[in-house]
Amino acid sequence: MTNLIAKRNSVKVKRVLAVMILIVSVLLLATSCKVSENVQGTWFAQDGDNEDHIIKFDEKMMIIDGVEYEVKQTSVTINNNVRYYGFNHNGKIYVVFFPNGDDISRAILLYPYDMDDKLKGKVLYVMNRNEKPDYEEYVNLYLER
Repeated sequence: MTNLIAKRNSVKVKRVLAVMILIVSVLLLATSCKVSENVQGTWFAQDGDNEDHIIKFDEKMMIIDGVEYEVKQTSVTINNNVRYYGFNHNGKIYVVFFPNGDDISRAILLYPYDMDDKLKGKVLYVMNRNEKPDYEEYVNLYLER
């Protein structure tokens, strides 16, 4: 009889632990979808045609010249002092990266060709928090050709 009670208690404990792990996992997943505070805010941007734009990020949106795009942050990676933030929009992955390590005033938004090497892809915008960036300067300075 004692063994039966012990087994029932063991099953209950396992169920409670499983529910707790599930709740924590869901909470972590829900909070990880928000756009990082490092990316959030207003950016001066320039595209490959040297056209200037304003890009704003908030917790769930990327707004380019007033057009809203819902995004979910899917990853954060630091490799060789470069921070990468992966975003999903309609099933496509985009990357914002800060080429100067802890300096979060300059960034590049690109569409990577290969997720194993996030610096190889189509540069959509170069971005700066304080002044209008120069597309060619950023590409030449921060990316290998």
